[in-house]
Amino acid sequence: MPRFYTVDRRGTLHKGQTLGLTRYDDVNPSHLQRHLDVLFPDGVAAHGENNFVNGDVLFQVTDHSIELIWENVRRAHYPTAPSRFQSAFAVDTLEQAHAFRTAFDPAGTATIWQVETAHDGFRANMDLLRTHGTAPMTSYHAHCYWSQQSPDHEVPVTWEILLPPPVHVTGPAE
Repeated sequence: MPRFYTVDRRGTLHKGQTLGLTRYDDVNPSHLQRHLDVLFPDGVAAHGENNFVNGDVLFQVTDHSIELIWENVRRAHYPTAPSRFQSAFAVDTLEQAHAFRTAFDPAGTATIWQVETAHDGFRANMDLLRTHGTAPMTSYHAHCYWSQQSPDHEVPVTWEILLPPPVHVTGPAE
C-alpha cells in the first residue's frame, strides 16, 4: 500500500482511524440539503466539511470561492479526478509535511501522521490555488491544477496529493 504523510491541523486523527466520507442530513435550509445531496450523494471528507458544508475559515488554505471554482472545473473538464471535497490530503515525504506544517500551522503543534491507501493519489500543485488574479488566470490555473501541468509562467510548486477514501492512519510519523 502506498504511504504518505498528512498534517493534522484540526487535531482529529488517531492511530488506526480510517478516513472516509460523511453524509450530512442536517443542512438548513432544506433546499441547501437537497443541493448538497445532489452534488455529493456519497458525502464529503473533512476538507469538504470545512470548505463546503461549514465554511470553517480557521482551517482553510484558500477561500471557498476558489475551492468552488476548482470543483466546477473538475466536474466539467476532469471528471475522473478526485474531488477535493471528497479527499484527504497528503504529501510524499516527512520533509514536505514539515514544510506544510511550517507554512500553515505557525505554532508547529499539528501532528504529522503516516497514512496508507490503496491508491497512488492525485498529485497537483497546491500553489495554483493561491496564485490567481484575473478570471482567465484563475480559470487557467484551475485547468493546470487538474491536468497536473505547470503553467507557462513561473509559479511556486508545492505538491499535494489528494487521497480518495478509504485512507488509513497508521500512526504518528515522528
